[in-house]
Amino acid sequence: MARTKDKVSGWEYGLGWCSFIPVIGIFLGVAAIVAGAIKLKAGGAKLIALALAGVLAGTVGLYYFTHLAYSGLTRSYMPGIYQSLSKQYLKQTVMALEYYKLVHGAYPATLDELKGDGTHFLHDPSQGNNFQKIELQHAYRLQPGGKRYLLMDTGPDGLTGTADDVFPVLGPEELARTGYQKPAWQP
Repeated sequence: MARTKDKVSGWEYGLGWCSFIPVIGIFLGVAAIVAGAIKLKAGGAKLIALALAGVLAGTVGLYYFTHLAYSGLTRSYMPGIYQSLSKQYLKQTVMALEYYKLVHGAYPATLDELKGDGTHFLHDPSQGNNFQKIELQHAYRLQPGGKRYLLMDTGPDGLTGTADDVFPVLGPEELARTGYQKPAWQP
């Protein structure tokens, strides 16, 4: 009969279950795998399997989910996430437009000009640390006179003036200090 001290304990299984926690679960999962390997003959294989499943489901699942954040699948099936990220990117685009105007004295004719010589950029956090143009459905239009601009994300349907349009969230003071102009149909 195996001694109690040689069996996998409840706290070790608890460590295995904690491996389902995204990111930190990697470290907890490795600890559970080591504990399972030490007690392999006394039920450690189950602990190792639990910890591996936790690391895969918790951390790899989170990584996969966050990289789906701007895919068509997310736009169609997870509109709340799409809108939240789009609002963040739109506000970042407003800041990039204002910086561009500060450096060049005028707003760009298109968003592609923000990339320019590499000193003006938009960063897409879903692409890691690579700086590149955001591949979204942004609609940007410089108004006549070049002092104001319209900016929005057309949402999953790709059409302006519909209920799924997303706009940058700016406070009254920010609106007064930028060239952003709210479209007439913006809620």
